[in-house]
Amino acid sequence: MVPDVQQIASKIIILPGRQPIMLDRDVADILDTTTDHINTVMKRNIKRFPDDFCFRLTQEEKDKVTTNCRHLEQKKYSPVLPYGYTLEGCNMLAMLLHSDAAISRSIFIIRAFTYLERNGFINHRDAPPSPLLPNGWQMHCMIKIHGTEGAAKILRDQWGIHPDGFKNNISPFEASVIRKDNPNKLHRDQCILELADRGVSPELIASLSGITRTHIHGIIKSMGLVREQENKKAFPRSKHE
Repeated sequence: MVPDVQQIASKIIILPGRQPIMLDRDVADILDTTTDHINTVMKRNIKRFPDDFCFRLTQEEKDKVTTNCRHLEQKKYSPVLPYGYTLEGCNMLAMLLHSDAAISRSIFIIRAFTYLERNGFINHRDAPPSPLLPNGWQMHCMIKIHGTEGAAKILRDQWGIHPDGFKNNISPFEASVIRKDNPNKLHRDQCILELADRGVSPELIASLSGITRTHIHGIIKSMGLVREQENKKAFPRSKHE
């Protein structure tokens, strides 16, 4: 059973000076495979995993993570340094695993990264409980004591986070997913449809993705039809209707 978005978001880790990541073990659990398998796939396709897609934690980072993350306590005494996968790295893994489970479940990971940014960096009181990121109550107290600018400075200096928030109702994570050169076209198109459902204009989506407005309209229409067909299969109409 796939955890809900908030459960997945709680496993996203922020390390100073690093992009948000999920550890290889957690990514494997969600994608319904093993840690060894995803890391083997990554190593066989190493050119597709630059440092902003995947990196190996240092010993200091591993110690910090295993100390603060209760579900990773078993890794505390392991000599193996884990890999961390960013949103783009998880997206690439899903494409390379060639399984329906990996593709469908990776959508939850994308939503979790977006949820973390939307609620953890913007709506601080409702931030998910990530062990290496200030939780909602801590952020509320920081803002109350230091003010918004002071809290932002603490985030930058101590956590390496730049809480710039949304730009025109599209988060930076979503902007990276919808870009034209995203190799995982299915995830890209699903994200475009979700943005359109949220009221984001096709013109804005086109300007941030590098895709023409005509193509954006075509993606929204085709993905809408796919969703309609999936809904019909999931909720077939009665013969008496």
